[in-house]
Amino acid sequence: MLSFIAGCLLVIDGIIAALVFLLFTWVGLETIGLLFGAIVGLPVIIWIIRRCISVFVCNIRKCIEKGRERRYKNKLKRQEEEYRRKRQQEVNRRNSFCAFEDGITEKEFRIMAFRAANHIRRLNVVVDAPRIEGIVESQSGISTWAFHIDFNDYGHITGNWWITYCENTDSNIPNRFADLMESEIRKALHPLRGNR
Repeated sequence: MLSFIAGCLLVIDGIIAALVFLLFTWVGLETIGLLFGAIVGLPVIIWIIRRCISVFVCNIRKCIEKGRERRYKNKLKRQEEEYRRKRQQEVNRRNSFCAFEDGITEKEFRIMAFRAANHIRRLNVVVDAPRIEGIVESQSGISTWAFHIDFNDYGHITGNWWITYCENTDSNIPNRFADLMESEIRKALHPLRGNR
C-alpha cells in the first residue's frame, strides 16, 4: 500500500515538474523552466535512476543465481555419473571369478589368512575363496562383531583389498588385518622384493 502511495506521489511530482517547465517555456524562459522543472522533478529522476539500478542489480543477481544453479546441477550430474561408474566397477570386480592362478593357490591364501589373524588377539577368520570374514571378540569377551574383506581384484589376488562390511567402524582391526594380508600376498607374489 505504501509503495502505491509513493508511486502516486511521484507521478504527481512528475506532472508538476512538467507543468513548471511548460509554464516557463511558454513565458520564454526555457533555461529557468528547465532548471525549475529539474529541481521539482528531481525525486522522479532519482526514483527512475534507482529503479533502473535496482532492475539492473536484480538481473545480475538472477544471472549469477542461474549460473550457480547450472554449475550445481552439472556438478550433481557429474557426481551421479561418477557414482554409477564406480558402482558398476565394484559390481564387475565382485562378480569376477577368482581362480587363484596368479601364483597363490586357494590353500595358500587360506593359510595366509590364518597366519595374519594369529597376529591380532581376539580375531578369528572364516575364509571363503578371496573373501574373508573376521569375527572379533569384544574386550569384555561378552560379545562379538564382524567385518568382511574382499581380496578379489577383478578375478586376481594382487594384495588389493576392500572392506565390504564392518560392524565396528571405530576399530582398526579390519585395516590392520587387511594390511597384514596384503603384505603376505605381496611377499608371495614377489619373493625377491620381500627378501630385499
